[in-house]
Amino acid sequence: MKNFLMKILAVMGAVIVILIGAYVAFCGFPLMEAPSADKFSKVTFTYFEESRTRELTEKDDIKTAVRMINALNYAPFQKAKEDDMPRIQAVYQFQDGSQIELIVGEHTVWWNQKAYPLKQESEFVNVIVDVFFHNN
Repeated sequence: MKNFLMKILAVMGAVIVILIGAYVAFCGFPLMEAPSADKFSKVTFTYFEESRTRELTEKDDIKTAVRMINALNYAPFQKAKEDDMPRIQAVYQFQDGSQIELIVGEHTVWWNQKAYPLKQESEFVNVIVDVFFHNN
């Protein structure tokens, strides 16, 4: 009986490892876990291609902007493109004045002075531009 349970646990462990590997391979690895939208006082997006800035202070807009952080999945086994040009700067400001700054290009996101290759290239930039710049 003990031997049977050990075999089942080994198979379950192997399946879990395979599923996690498949998820990371197809979807990428999340850049970070988005904090609760209630912790932010404002979010500022700068769209470099049109030299435009949009500051969000309404709770619903902040909530939408925070949810978009979840689109920032990176490919952990690829190298970031060194020549990628920044397209969007996102500054998420907490109630206490501290902030999270992200700079996103076509293929790369920069966070904490480190470049990460995006798994879904252009997705974050296109959504931010469509929702907060071209939808007004």
